[in-house]
Amino acid sequence: MNPRAYSRQHPRRRSSIWVTIVILAMLASSLAALANPAAAQPTETPTTGEIQAPPPDAPVDLPTQPVVAPPDEPTAVPTQDPIVPPLEDPVLEQPDDPASISVSYRVCPAGTDLANTVPATLASACTGQQNGVPFDLRPASGGIFVWNTGDAGASSVFFADVPTGQATLYGASQGAAIYCEGFTSQGNTRPYARVASFAQAQFEGISLDILEGEQITCYWYVPGTETTGDITVIIRKSACPAGYVVADPPDIFDMALNCQEPAGAITFSVFEAGGGGYDGGLKISPGGDGVAALNSVQFDSVPNVPLWVYEEVPQDYGDPVAFCGVEDFLGNDVAPTEHYSWNAGKIELDAPGEGNVVQCDWYNIPIVDNTITVYKWDCEPGTEPNRDLNYYQGDGQDEGPCETEHLGIPISLIDGNGERATTTQANGTQWDDVVLDQNGAFRIVEEIPAGYGDPMVFCGTLDDDEQQPVTATGGEFTIQPATSPFTYQCNIYNIPYQDSTVTVRKWECPQDALIELTPQAHQMACTQPHDGVTFTLTDTKGPRSMMTANGEAQWTDVAQGAVTMAETVPPGYHPQPFVVCGWSANNDGTAPTVPPTPVEATNGVIHFSIEYPATRYLCDWYNTFAGPGDVTINKWTCPEGYDPFAWNADPKKDCTELTNGVTFVLDQPAGVDLQSDTGDSINGAVYFGGLEPGAYSVTEIVPDGIAMVFVYDCVGLNTGAVHPMPLSVGPTLEMNIAGGDEIVCDWMNVPAYDPDFGWMTVSKKICWTPVYVSDVDCETYEDGATFTLLGWNGTGWTPVVTGTTSVAGQITWTNLMPGSYVIQEENGEPCRIETDTLDAEDHLSVQANAGTSVTVFNCSSTPPLPGGKMPTKYPNTGVEPVGTSDDAATGSLFAVAGLLGAGSLSRRQFLRRAAAPTIAVGAGSLLFGTGIARQTIAPIELPAGAPATPGADCLFPATPAATPGATPSAASTPVACACGAVPVTITIPVIEVDAGIEILETVGGIMQAPTGAEDVAWYKESARLGEQGNILMAGHLNYWGVPEGVFFRLEALTEGDVIEVEGDDGSAYRYIVEWVEQLESEQEPPEDAIGHTDNQSLTLITCGGEWNVDAAEYDHRTVVRAVR
Repeated sequence: MNPRAYSRQHPRRRSSIWVTIVILAMLASSLAALANPAAAQPTETPTTGEIQAPPPDAPVDLPTQPVVAPPDEPTAVPTQDPIVPPLEDPVLEQPDDPASISVSYRVCPAGTDLANTVPATLASACTGQQNGVPFDLRPASGGIFVWNTGDAGASSVFFADVPTGQATLYGASQGAAIYCEGFTSQGNTRPYARVASFAQAQFEGISLDILEGEQITCYWYVPGTETTGDITVIIRKSACPAGYVVADPPDIFDMALNCQEPAGAITFSVFEAGGGGYDGGLKISPGGDGVAALNSVQFDSVPNVPLWVYEEVPQDYGDPVAFCGVEDFLGNDVAPTEHYSWNAGKIELDAPGEGNVVQCDWYNIPIVDNTITVYKWDCEPGTEPNRDLNYYQGDGQDEGPCETEHLGIPISLIDGNGERATTTQANGTQWDDVVLDQNGAFRIVEEIPAGYGDPMVFCGTLDDDEQQPVTATGGEFTIQPATSPFTYQCNIYNIPYQDSTVTVRKWECPQDALIELTPQAHQMACTQPHDGVTFTLTDTKGPRSMMTANGEAQWTDVAQGAVTMAETVPPGYHPQPFVVCGWSANNDGTAPTVPPTPVEATNGVIHFSIEYPATRYLCDWYNTFAGPGDVTINKWTCPEGYDPFAWNADPKKDCTELTNGVTFVLDQPAGVDLQSDTGDSINGAVYFGGLEPGAYSVTEIVPDGIAMVFVYDCVGLNTGAVHPMPLSVGPTLEMNIAGGDEIVCDWMNVPAYDPDFGWMTVSKKICWTPVYVSDVDCETYEDGATFTLLGWNGTGWTPVVTGTTSVAGQITWTNLMPGSYVIQEENGEPCRIETDTLDAEDHLSVQANAGTSVTVFNCSSTPPLPGGKMPTKYPNTGVEPVGTSDDAATGSLFAVAGLLGAGSLSRRQFLRRAAAPTIAVGAGSLLFGTGIARQTIAPIELPAGAPATPGADCLFPATPAATPGATPSAASTPVACACGAVPVTITIPVIEVDAGIEILETVGGIMQAPTGAEDVAWYKESARLGEQGNILMAGHLNYWGVPEGVFFRLEALTEGDVIEVEGDDGSAYRYIVEWVEQLESEQEPPEDAIGHTDNQSLTLITCGGEWNVDAAEYDHRTVVRAVR
């Protein structure tokens, strides 16, 4: 109950949890066999496969399975020392097939007549538990095995690797009744003679004759004793250091670790709730040195009634924080330790239970008076930003530009007590009793007046020599005091907006002119103003587009900060313009005037910054005419029924048949249409040349028998951008041809299936659970599984085709006759099959001109390795940013293609899923649905006597509560293993992320890309919420038509920022950012970034760095690590 002691034990309990679960599973199996010998050979019902229980009136020769009480319901047991013979030198021999012995130690209610109570009644009545009772096993061959109850689960002992032959089992025995039974791997049971020792002073142990591989289970019943009805209340007292911030809700472990200050002598009292009745009087703690055990009070003989506990809170301390729990007199938990709120000078406790002990850890919190005073100043027009404090307030006797108090402006303090709003006051605005938030900080938020920009802020304590600048974005800034108590003062200077002007002068250069790359050469050669060209300026106010008139475009409202200028390069002109820019500013002489200088204009885009108010920025912009372009179309034919949207589909590799004789028509902007057939001049291709820059439409005259036409890709000298693949679906493609461009397109045709036949796609999944629970616990099987398809020929099942799944876990069979089919898997035993088509007899059905989808799941009791698969490539979470294309007209080409939508993204899954027809696993066959046993689908040979539901008694890693989808019968529901929750939503307040989470996986070493701009993906091979390990998630930086994806601002996170993830258990899991890094995309992801971790970690991934045109992706990944 002492939180300090529990804090030390807590990591050990977590690390040993799997050992405990495995041993408990073995105990449960042995107990079940002992309780019901008939269950050793399970009987299956005709429809459900459930094991039948014996009739109620069956004779009971052995004890029935006891009802195991939870650890929080102990019964008192007398203290006694076991009587064992002296130890001998161990002589251990490793048996060929070792046996095991499990002991279930149970305490009976006081007064139970063990001598005359039948075993079945003892199993139900004796539910008390006690840990720490010693047992030892002495094989006749030598050696000794020693364990205490609790080492193998609550009130239990387990001896593994026991040698065969004679052995004696010793344990606490006075007044005990002991029953044992052995169970061999051949399914045979042999009860030992019942051994009972009633009120004997000595007990020489139980003699056992252990067979090879035998599993022996013993029930060890001992009498309990009466306890008094009075309770005990113990209060341990400590104080927290000055400035300590209590979490919300209070954290018992953090307070036990950090609050060990001396609290002095403190007065406590305990009363019966409501007044009247019991009064425990006043008791004063001895003072101690900060160790709670040395500064405690104890109230004995307290009645078992609801209680009030009072404290006389010492001076200079605030409301205390108390954690209380209830134990029995043996130290077993009855009620867990939890926080009790301070209410009107007391805490309120429910009746603790007769004979129990209330343990409270009590902490006093010092009162600290922290203050912050803000002085708000209005600055004159022309005041410059980014200057020092002396500039704004005046140095020495000089007056500064900000001498007038700015009153009545809304302003708020946000601290650990919430928000306190007011308006700025004369002689400063002050807040007292400032309480730091969970990050040890507080915030000031100013509502910036109209006509003003971000303020300049300077803050410091009264002990500081000089106030220091503090960054204030949007009128908000954060202070994190180094010490407490503190007295802070801040000066806030609001600077009036002074917008700047940006002017672009656009010039047209002669066609094919060779111009030296200097401003003077271009000024002399390019003298014709170029009208009708669109430019887009983007600053903190957002993007604004303007078309040149008289060769000029001008923006007069440009804000200070970063600016981007992007030209929509007109058709026929080179996309790399020559740009010359210079600027000047109105200032006090400290800002330089920059003469016109060439600047880099990549794909018609330049970047610059306005650093001074009222800046005048001027650019001369030159484009050169490039001449005509051409288009080449390669025509490819794909396999029948080919799906370009399938995972791992690669039309470049899959569609390799060049096809001649296909007609294409090119619709020109002006003049007659052009027409050509593939093979006329180029094998499997058509060519259109001499094309003036402009918009074109290309249409294929689709041959008969083609089910689908798609353009996989178009790449040219000026259209080397990445875009959705396929680029378009259908026989027509709209494109813009730039001057001098040479475009090559790969155009695919997919022949239709023979309408008289059908096809079937089989997908293979491997699950981490011994029975199917949810798709979340299963992954694509990449190693190739071999399946045989059998068809019904009217008299029997005949093999039709055999094939092996690909690395994507799929195989498709085509040209199948309509009819009924079954599948058989080689070297595999399905635990579940899902399909979308069944016939009347519940067989797989293939219909004419249609497809049948089948998913086969194999289950395993082997948990995945920590961290799951180690990816070799990051997910693709970004697309080419707007304005960086080599062809300014490329955007319209891709826009016409359109986004492909969610219909093609069949691999995606969210936690809530619709039910599908399934095949349930029964002994010897696979059956559709529940209770539909008319026909078998694929025979499965199970070993004789094997249970209908294979696997251990523990599901890993999922539980039915955590991952919906499992509906096993009550008789076969496995015990839930400890596992984390599946992520459902993620919230990152500081970058305004509030998104749902989809479930993806890593296939072939590649992390699947999130579905869309607003989707955050969780990779299910990685850890779950609450588990030790690394949770991997990814989201898009940007997306097609969406310039800012869900993780667009991920790079802005800093150490200490908060991330919250909600799990399917309804709980919120909080993570704190530890680091943010940029990792190279071309390198394999490092294990220390996305591999397994020893703590509870969360890693977020998106694109970062610069767009690499050659690699067609961003050159870095932004990776954020957060921890709990």
